[in-house]
Amino acid sequence: MKAPEFDTLIPSLFPVPRVRAGRPIRARRVDPVVDETPRAQFRPLASATILNENPNRALDFRWTINPYRGCEFGCSYCYARYTHAYLDHADPESFESRVYVKFQAGPTLAETLKPGMLRGRPVAMGTATDPYQPAEKRFGVTRRLLEVLVRCPDLELSITTKSPLVTRDIDLLQRIARVGKSVRINMSLISMNPHLTRSLDRHAPSPGRRIEAMRVLHAAGIRTAIFVMPILPGITDSEAEMRALLRAAKEAGAEAAVGDVVRLMGSARTSFEPILRKHFPHLLPAYRSLRENGGCFPADVVHPIRERFRAIRDEVGLEARAPESPANQTESGWLFSSMECAGTQEVSVAPST
Repeated sequence: MKAPEFDTLIPSLFPVPRVRAGRPIRARRVDPVVDETPRAQFRPLASATILNENPNRALDFRWTINPYRGCEFGCSYCYARYTHAYLDHADPESFESRVYVKFQAGPTLAETLKPGMLRGRPVAMGTATDPYQPAEKRFGVTRRLLEVLVRCPDLELSITTKSPLVTRDIDLLQRIARVGKSVRINMSLISMNPHLTRSLDRHAPSPGRRIEAMRVLHAAGIRTAIFVMPILPGITDSEAEMRALLRAAKEAGAEAAVGDVVRLMGSARTSFEPILRKHFPHLLPAYRSLRENGGCFPADVVHPIRERFRAIRDEVGLEARAPESPANQTESGWLFSSMECAGTQEVSVAPST
């Protein structure tokens, strides 16, 4: 299998992207285990580049950075699971049990950066892994990257995470905000129901801890947004569910909220189906039908959910996108791809209650 020339993606929205990322990277199964926990092994991953260019101008960032490959949080619906196949790991569960650490990411980034390279070209960290997963406590790769980025004037940086560990780096985030143009933390959370998120997000921090992290960041002057991605039809798409989540985010200081309906393909579908079978067996037929629809729910399911989300977001008083986004950047540019993930096949899914 040929290694991909990318290391970037926005969750749940797009097919496999064509993103140039320097030299292709391929890990071997014999790479040494440098550390391990009861749930995961950690291996080094050499990377010729840590700063990867995103050519999709519909998105509001030009560069991506991912300090790790794989993620201990093990969210069942995570689109990025398929990337481990390029590391010779066919089992979707290996995405969370075999995590690759880019130990030299900081020095590599420092060597890559040139004066003015990031000016007017926003950087997104955490597009294909969580930069603050538990491994970060052990290895500190994300913090070392921030120590490099803090020296970059005019930097526009966004970090997407599910972890309150991001608050550890408030000192660096504040310095970047002063030296650069902007910093925004996108907290990823799909429900305020802790029992539900424990089933779906597996090892990710509880909703309460994530909301509290947003509150701490806001108090420190760090701007935040809530990422409700993916929205799961029949599970997290009810008005009550969305309203509780967006209100909690607003009260914690979030400025913006984005969300879209899940797209399940390949290894993500394989990982998610056991969750459906155990907790939502009545939804199995609807979700299995996505195999014939490119992993997408049809328009008659997607569009009402999007409208419901937008209406509640407006009601709560959250922005559709970050205020510093370019004036000509529509909401579809910041969140919804021009490649609509809504087919014609009919699927019946009642909203969650």
